[in-house]
Amino acid sequence: MKKSLKLLVSGKVRDVGLREHIQKEAERLGIVGSVQHSANGTLLIVAIGEADNLELLIDAIYDGTKKSAVENIEIESFQPHASMRGIFRIIGEENEEIAE
Repeated sequence: MKKSLKLLVSGKVRDVGLREHIQKEAERLGIVGSVQHSANGTLLIVAIGEADNLELLIDAIYDGTKKSAVENIEIESFQPHASMRGIFRIIGEENEEIAE
């Protein structure tokens, strides 16, 4: 069953390659959506996919990279927009702050 989740990831999540790690795992799992930095230092992830694959993505986020340290993931269901494309993308530049 497909689900749509908004994930807010906190901890050491900037400048550690975590967005790229999340994108790679999402693509491997057939999940579409996006990941971006928020102005408050968290990562905002929008993910749409099979429920089992979303659980695997959440596990991969907690596992992170060698330099990251994920402390918490807030999870919220949502209704996807019609504009969601069939890819998983990174929004914004590494040093660019993106507001939620």
